[in-house]
Amino acid sequence: MAPSRPTTTFSDLRMGEQAKLSFTRPVAVEGDTVTIHEVRHETSLGERLRTATLTLEIERSLAGDFVIQIPSDAEVTTVKLAGRGIPIRRDGEKLIVPTTPGRQQVEVTWKLVALMERVASPDAVTLPSESANVTTVLQPSYDRWLL
Repeated sequence: MAPSRPTTTFSDLRMGEQAKLSFTRPVAVEGDTVTIHEVRHETSLGERLRTATLTLEIERSLAGDFVIQIPSDAEVTTVKLAGRGIPIRRDGEKLIVPTTPGRQQVEVTWKLVALMERVASPDAVTLPSESANVTTVLQPSYDRWLL
């Protein structure tokens, strides 16, 4: 590692002491720049339409785009970052959320035309890194029984 600034020497002529300071920049460590602390995926099942809300608690060390993959035929209705609505940016299955360094909450809501079947599962969602504390909730319509 080379010093990022020149070496500076300070001297105290009264005492005859010296202090020599060198400044260096540490080498960057390879690894993820995002941590997903919590994921909550809630899906409300209707006869012909399902609505889903994905809430993420993330922490970033660098600013950048956070890419979430959701079904390409899903109609994204809202995207919120730290509780504020932001413009929706999509590229096929990819939903792109611009994030800043630090801890923040991302909330995405979408609708998907899907007939109610006997067996239901949540929509497939792919995140850019591993996550912890994952909760999935399926809420059937009021006239359905759970078996």
